[in-house]
Amino acid sequence: KSVQDNGYGMFREMLDYKLAWQGKKMVNGKKMIGYVTIILANFMAMFLISGIGVLGYAVAGEYDAVLSVSMIFTLESAVRCAVMPISGKLGEKFGRKQLFVFALILYTLSYAVATFVPGFWVYVIARTVSGAAWALWVTNSFVLMNDVFGNQDATKLTGFAQTVSTIGMMIAAPLAGIFCATQTGWRLEYYIALPILVIVIILAIIGVPKSEKSKNDKPMDIGGSFATILFLIPFALVMSWGPANGWTTPLNIGLIVLAVVGAVLLIVFEKKSQDPIFPVRVLSNKFYLSIFMVSLFFSIANAAFNYLPTYVQYYCGVDAVKAGFLTTPSLIAAAIVTILAGNYASKTQKYRPLVMIWAVASVVGGMLLWMTGMPKLVPIAFIWGVISIFPMGSVNGCQQVVPYTYPLNVLKPEEIASGMAFIGVSGVFGNTVANGITGAIINGSDMVNCFKVPLICAIVMLIFAFMFKDVKKGETL
Repeated sequence: KSVQDNGYGMFREMLDYKLAWQGKKMVNGKKMIGYVTIILANFMAMFLISGIGVLGYAVAGEYDAVLSVSMIFTLESAVRCAVMPISGKLGEKFGRKQLFVFALILYTLSYAVATFVPGFWVYVIARTVSGAAWALWVTNSFVLMNDVFGNQDATKLTGFAQTVSTIGMMIAAPLAGIFCATQTGWRLEYYIALPILVIVIILAIIGVPKSEKSKNDKPMDIGGSFATILFLIPFALVMSWGPANGWTTPLNIGLIVLAVVGAVLLIVFEKKSQDPIFPVRVLSNKFYLSIFMVSLFFSIANAAFNYLPTYVQYYCGVDAVKAGFLTTPSLIAAAIVTILAGNYASKTQKYRPLVMIWAVASVVGGMLLWMTGMPKLVPIAFIWGVISIFPMGSVNGCQQVVPYTYPLNVLKPEEIASGMAFIGVSGVFGNTVANGITGAIINGSDMVNCFKVPLICAIVMLIFAFMFKDVKKGETL
């Protein structure tokens, strides 16, 4: 009987161990499905938005609305800029997985409408909705990774995920050009993308772990959310339309008034709110603020890259095929830097070396871009374009990692969602400001002067980089 009891006990222990091991294996498998889902979602978003420069003009041409083509870019960017700050709080309120799945469905439906419902303004509105949907999930997806894998693993995995997104940016424009040249035209890209997005939704439902809603009982800052939208959307629109249509037109004056009212209301609501949208406490920390400002000014500087292909074609006689490959070497380097930066941040949880490399390389790139247009360089415009873009283009890998992982490692758990959402705004807001600056330069002087802006921005970046220091391992801001 004693032997039987011992044998039965050993059997039960072995069975319990096997079941526990199988359960752990299933959990880990589900985690990886969730991770792959996030990678695919962000890849598709970057692929679709990076190809819109080519597709947008094809769409406008089909509907005979070339003069209104800027609306395809402006409204999407404006809404994305307005929704992103509140996405963190919405994720806490409704659950990050729930918001992620909802945003994916909304994103997919918006592109389905843009594809199958004819009409230029239908396409513009659908694109605008897609911008709001993307803003809801983009920063929350990185917080989700932190929830599932923990800070250290999430930092490394974010680097890999952002590398895949960089590859999406790299291949988007060439493929969009090929799609537009087919008999099906610009819709071919969406015919391919929509089934993939449906698969991503299914994978998200199955594989992304359910996230708990925030236990914070404080009411959501509805007033701050409204004021954010009232401020950012008119601001983004006037920055885009002002240079082209004139800053003193009745429409633009009205937008400026709305933006000012929104900014004032935002300050009032945020002071009174029990749970403000913008993380005021961490914004007062000069280290967090430094990362925000470096990211912001890098995004403004980066806008010059959008104009260099056009410049070398129309002013230097470079053919369109060559011009399309100006950014390819720097994007390849950026993909490598993204992996290296993600691994470094994950292992050391130190960011100062990355921030300094980011700023110094930007200064070097800014100096090279400043020289664009010199008479001696016109005969080698393509070669010089590749060389001048390379330094800043390469450290785009730092932009892909630092703003999206630094908050995960240094903020208190209850501040991560709002901190991530706000620092993500730096890139979108910087791009909006940059469009206004470059538009004003082009309309007021010569396109070549756009390439003076990156050096000015890089110097500001370097100042904030010197202000930045790492916190000790294990400490929070």
